[in-house]
Order: sequence, then C-alpha cells, then structure tokens
Amino acid sequence: MLEKVKANDVREDINFLSRYNHSMGFGEYKDDDLASYIMVNEFKSRIFAKKVKMGGVGYVASYAENRGLMKDIILELHGQIMQFRT
Repeated sequence: MLEKVKANDVREDINFLSRYNHSMGFGEYKDDDLASYIMVNEFKSRIFAKKVKMGGVGYVASYAENRGLMKDIILELHGQIMQFRT
C-alpha cells in the first residue's frame, strides 16, 4: 500500500530550496519534457591534510531509458577538478 510521505509541496520546503539554490542541476529533455534530472551539491572536504571540492549526488529522477546522464555529470565534475561521491 502506498503512503503519502510528505504533506507539503517540495517547492515550498525550505530544506529542499536551500539545497536547490546551492547546487548544480543537470537535466535531459526528450520532446520538450524533462526526462532525467540530477542535483549535485558542492562540498568542501578534507582528505588527510588536503582540502578538496566534492560533489554529492541527490534528488535523482529519471526514466529507465534515460539513465545515461550520470556519465556526462562525472565528466563535467572531473573537468572542474572535483572529487565525486554518491
């Protein structure tokens, strides 16, 4: 049985909006409709004594036939010299 998880519209959720406003959004359109979307939040992290930029993936929405977007995102983040984590 399906259960309603959230009573409020996500577009009015202050936590979601904060993440959305401080993230990179990647999407793919098919016939003018959004078919896949992935939000990447930027973080600063420390690995041993070195500070590095990291990208955390969240809010993934994709139809099964549109799951090739992730490869493009990894290449984009690598081009920005950013570490990547899921």
